[in-house]
Amino acid sequence: MKADCPECGRLKKASDDAIRVETILLAQKFLASSNGYDTRLSKMVLLLREASDLRREARQAFSRHCATHEKGQLIAPDLRTDSNGIVEKRMATSN
Repeated sequence: MKADCPECGRLKKASDDAIRVETILLAQKFLASSNGYDTRLSKMVLLLREASDLRREARQAFSRHCATHEKGQLIAPDLRTDSNGIVEKRMATSN
């Protein structure tokens, strides 16, 4: 994750939100099952399945996006972005 990348921030927040929602639903499912609310429990199972899918999709989107940063660094380690956002080739340094 790059701290200065707005897309990283947005996707990380979406992933965190999805985890939070799934955690809340898991707690509600536990309460419903311990109190014997069968009707509510069946609805919770469906909601949990959807929350789990959303969490997985959000995590995968975040991971794919982060990989684009890493991929750029691995493919072109001799390129850099200047202060204006222009990609330029790094000058070789002598020891």
